[in-house]
Amino acid sequence: MMHLLSQPLLVIFTLLILNHGVLSVSARTLSLDDQGIPTPTQSYPYQEMLDRNGSYFLFWDKNDTHVTMEVHVKTRGYVGFGLSPNGNMFPADIVIGGVKNGKTYFKDRHSTGKSAPPIDDSQDWILLHGEENNFGTVLKFTRKISTCDKQDMGITDATMRVIYSYHDNDPINDTDMSRMYHGPQHRGSKSITFLSKPETVKLPSDAIEVDLLNNNFKMPKVDTRYQCTVFDLKYLGGKHHIVKAIVQPGNEKLVHHAVLNRCTNVDRRYLNTTYDCFKPTYNRTYQCSIIYAWAVGGQDYYFPEDVGFPLQTSQDDELYIMEMHYNNPTLKSDYVDSSGIRIVVTPSLRPIEAGYVDVGAYVKYFQMVPPHEKSFISTTVCPRECISKALTGLKDGITVFSVFQHAHLLARGIKTRLIRNGVELEPIADDNTYDFDFQAVRKVNRTIYDVDVGVRGSKEQEETGVTGEKPPTEAWVGDHLPSHIRPIAESGIRTRDLKGEKRARYHCAYPAGEVSMRYGGISTRDEMCESFMYYYPKTNMTFCISHPVYDTIPVPYSQLQHYFETSDWTNSTDRAEFKEQLSKSKYNAYCDGFDTKVGVFVIIHTTQTFPLSLDPNLAPSPTEEYPYKEIMDPNGNYHLYFNRNDTHVTMEIHVRTHGYVGFGLSNNGKMFPADIVIGWVKDGKTFFKDRHSVEHAVPIVDKSQDWTLLLGFENSFGTILKFTRKIITCDPDDMDITEATMRAIYSYHPDDPQDENSIPYHGFTTRGARSIMLLSKSEEVKLPDDAFAVDFLNDKFEPVVQDGNENLVHHIVVYKCPIDRKFINITYECFDPNYKEARPCAVAYLAWAVGGEAYYFPENIGLPVAEDNDNDLYILQMHYNNPGLRKDYVDSSGMRLMVTRNIRPIEAGEFMTGVYVNPRFQIVPPHEQSFVSTGYCNAECINKGLKYRPEGIHIISVFQHAHLLAKGIKTRLIRKGTELKPLADDQSYDFDFQDVRRVNRTILPGDSIIVECTYNSMDKTQPTYGGESTSEEMCISFFYYYPRIPLSHCNSGPVFDNVPVSYSNILQYFKIYDWTNATRRAEFQNTINTSKHMTSCGGAWGKTIHETKPVIYPTMTYREPPKCKA
Repeated sequence: MMHLLSQPLLVIFTLLILNHGVLSVSARTLSLDDQGIPTPTQSYPYQEMLDRNGSYFLFWDKNDTHVTMEVHVKTRGYVGFGLSPNGNMFPADIVIGGVKNGKTYFKDRHSTGKSAPPIDDSQDWILLHGEENNFGTVLKFTRKISTCDKQDMGITDATMRVIYSYHDNDPINDTDMSRMYHGPQHRGSKSITFLSKPETVKLPSDAIEVDLLNNNFKMPKVDTRYQCTVFDLKYLGGKHHIVKAIVQPGNEKLVHHAVLNRCTNVDRRYLNTTYDCFKPTYNRTYQCSIIYAWAVGGQDYYFPEDVGFPLQTSQDDELYIMEMHYNNPTLKSDYVDSSGIRIVVTPSLRPIEAGYVDVGAYVKYFQMVPPHEKSFISTTVCPRECISKALTGLKDGITVFSVFQHAHLLARGIKTRLIRNGVELEPIADDNTYDFDFQAVRKVNRTIYDVDVGVRGSKEQEETGVTGEKPPTEAWVGDHLPSHIRPIAESGIRTRDLKGEKRARYHCAYPAGEVSMRYGGISTRDEMCESFMYYYPKTNMTFCISHPVYDTIPVPYSQLQHYFETSDWTNSTDRAEFKEQLSKSKYNAYCDGFDTKVGVFVIIHTTQTFPLSLDPNLAPSPTEEYPYKEIMDPNGNYHLYFNRNDTHVTMEIHVRTHGYVGFGLSNNGKMFPADIVIGWVKDGKTFFKDRHSVEHAVPIVDKSQDWTLLLGFENSFGTILKFTRKIITCDPDDMDITEATMRAIYSYHPDDPQDENSIPYHGFTTRGARSIMLLSKSEEVKLPDDAFAVDFLNDKFEPVVQDGNENLVHHIVVYKCPIDRKFINITYECFDPNYKEARPCAVAYLAWAVGGEAYYFPENIGLPVAEDNDNDLYILQMHYNNPGLRKDYVDSSGMRLMVTRNIRPIEAGEFMTGVYVNPRFQIVPPHEQSFVSTGYCNAECINKGLKYRPEGIHIISVFQHAHLLAKGIKTRLIRKGTELKPLADDQSYDFDFQDVRRVNRTILPGDSIIVECTYNSMDKTQPTYGGESTSEEMCISFFYYYPRIPLSHCNSGPVFDNVPVSYSNILQYFKIYDWTNATRRAEFQNTINTSKHMTSCGGAWGKTIHETKPVIYPTMTYREPPKCKA
């Protein structure tokens, strides 16, 4: 044995658990009879036990195009497996299958809420095998890594959240899972790296285990402790090659990470002692380099078969210091820990020798993550100078074969980027779903040449002349995006840490973080941003770090921390300014390995910028949380986020381009006339101007710059511009922002302009228009935990329009009617005479029209459904518009309701008012540019509804609806003869954008309502009549309100009592009317305005009341107060 240990050795890393002094490294798959682990149908390189009880096992393999999986689940019922971006059931890509009566069932599905997931249109998960055995149910299936199916989730190199479930029973059939809830005990989630998990490698027969342990360390009553233990491995007498960390059972929550350092100049009196790593009494004059690191969630790591890490040579006089980071937020004092690191070594040296480098942020309070930020980015750089020196003489560069990315609790994504000769390549590692509880080494295969870049070092190190000692790292956090930072060199590696305050973890564990800055530091509650890489062949560089020097902040360097502590981080503008300043800061970078006394000092100048490549798979991440967002183009290349208050609207656009970006407001959806901003980022500088169009040409710059830029930068998604503007600017070159439907126009170009006066034409494919509501869009509301979906289909309320049928489905209405139950679950034409008794009644319960989105009731308000003793049925009325007379449409669209059993304190109601839908009551003449139709709800009907509500009702939202000729709809409110501000006024009505708009108004007894629609019929030669068809017209307003009253509808139409013919002959009379005569058309408008109206007033009181009365118009009409001083 002594002869064996005198030979050079290799080390193979392996992570294991210490249990009563016995260590096990076996990774052998066992049969059911051997410790209860199932036996897969083939040999798989990867496996995970998904649950804690050993009831759900996953095995998998992969190639360049597919992943094959096999699950063994301890059940005879159904099995669920899925991929989810957040570890929750929704949203998720799911398969559900099982074996029933000897026959397998299996379906590819996706979740649309916390309910049974519907079946995908495209079945991309393919079942290969299914069986039941003594363990339970076995399903083997495969899928393409990328399916191009929007109902699937792509399988990537990043951390994936796997969700799983199972049930004791099989469903009645494989399409109906609605009553088969798995329950809280048979479900869960786990983080996995499917494509980048390192493989297990067979250990050589002469492998030797060396354990480096903290023997019975008693944790003091402190929240964070770095405990160091010094070891001497000289007895091995030779070289070793890499290892694995051990966490003692029961102490997994205590041990945060473990690091093994190789150190020189260590006083040997510390040998085999353990101490507080950062206690001042321990003289740390030694120099160290990291050779292995492990963090919570990490697993065994095996080097490739031909690669080993040099651990010890016969000439070395080095000691090894193991640094254990203990995290003890509850201040427990009864922990006794003997965790540590096991290295497996072999005397059979491998042909390739590996190295290890730490690239990242300087770990100290200079790294700052401000509060209230959803996606704050911290960036570090390893410059070309460091890499070029490290790679001297290595013409083939170095090959990185594994990466371990590390940050703390706030991090939600880490990316290690590679730039070569001014061009950004595919990232070395990119984990945009970073999981603090799953920090695993991932396998890569990338080459770095001496024209590339990497980082780690210390300013204190340079000043003291000490090389290799861990510096008091200075990493400053800001919105350091690639467009704003670039080292002197042409290219570089960057570790980018996207930090976002996930409230579930952040607020619960560290509530103070919501109002104060989070700094870089060694504690778990501090932050880090590091990337540890194994590579070959070995070089002398072991670290490369950087930090910004804050030269853009207008205070002395020594006062920076005080400056930031006293800043107002609740102000989004101040946070944006902070990020803008940091994006322009110079950087210091440090790396070791070239001089025994002095580290390398590099200034990173911001006059140069990192080149960026656009990542087509990257989703935009706004700089703050916005309540409203829109995807402007059909390809997902232009995203708009916005917020508003009483005076301003703040917008943020993310556009997939590194050229210029245009955004504007237009009253017709065209470039002229329009209020426009154009901006871009070039060489780290942002350009932005408020403009207006005077023709279809380059917009000219406004004299008054009312759109104000808050932030501009570029990243791998594209160009980001954040700006704000007053709602009313009183500038004739600007367009007012109103509660009406606004036409937003957009454009972008792949290139930046040469200057602000030479803006190239964007072309046809990178421009467009979209209708949006900037001031009256309803906010999304968090649904209660017990919310579940109820779908009203043909085969929250929310339209469920089948893909491909968007042009077919015109509108959807759900009626609540007392009809015979024999009509349940049948479908029929609504106005078929054979179904007269099943026709929709006048009680419209829910409504949607083309362009509408999901509607959320306020958090304390709910619309009652399925009440006790309520025997009414719900009728889903689908209006299909098929002008092309196609007969190949097959549709399964409908309406989805999200309902909860937890009754909210306020019950809402819905009622409808406007023009009675009937050709006799609505006639729109041709050749008219602005013809007005009017519906009336008189005070008598409102009084009847408010009989027991003298305090009135509160309107919370309005949905105005008309057809193709409409260009404006106004819902007017009259009180005591005086017209008040309209309940809703949309003079830029868009038939393709009919959405519910938020309001906050009160209706009192004695009020009346007029719904007024304005039509443009210039293209018509014959009258257009009221009716159900899209080619006919409507004029209706639907209200949601509280508290609920018995009123359900209040409509009217003119009876033409001022026309010299009987009512039954009205249509014939107007058929021979001379509509080409403008005078006759004006007379007809007057006829409509002065006619009496037949009103229809209905509700829960029973029979609908029909009366013919004159319309009572207001004696004083509403005038909008002046917005600007003369």
